[in-house]
Amino acid sequence: MATAAKVTAQSYNMRYLMFKSKIQENLSKLSNEDKQLVARWVEKLNSFCTKMSDLEMRNNIIMNLLFQTQTGKLQKPFTSPPTFSSLEKVGPIQDMDKDNLFPEDLRLPLIMQNSPDHGAFLVSQPVPKCGAFAYIAIVSRPMNK
Repeated sequence: MATAAKVTAQSYNMRYLMFKSKIQENLSKLSNEDKQLVARWVEKLNSFCTKMSDLEMRNNIIMNLLFQTQTGKLQKPFTSPPTFSSLEKVGPIQDMDKDNLFPEDLRLPLIMQNSPDHGAFLVSQPVPKCGAFAYIAIVSRPMNK
């Protein structure tokens, strides 16, 4: 059985991957220079995935980056390449109302809520660059809450 911390880390990682994929969808709205900056930021954020506090800050930063790619205009701190060694040194990130930004996307998918491993298997699978990934789960009994 997964511990609460492991489930929370998986949830953060799953949301991070979702934000990352949505950023990919918005790259066409950006200039080539901004696309390169976004790629550098995402690459740098990929390296912060050990401590729970880093996961939360990493997700807040990438969510802000996603918001800016949706508008088609990057703002500080994303207007220059990332040079920080810890997430605390990123600087101020504007606060956003997560529920109003994309409320349905922040809820865990039903498969993650109801699967016995809370989606651990699904999150660990590689995502193909082209094509699709299909996953079928059959659960014989409801989870105890």
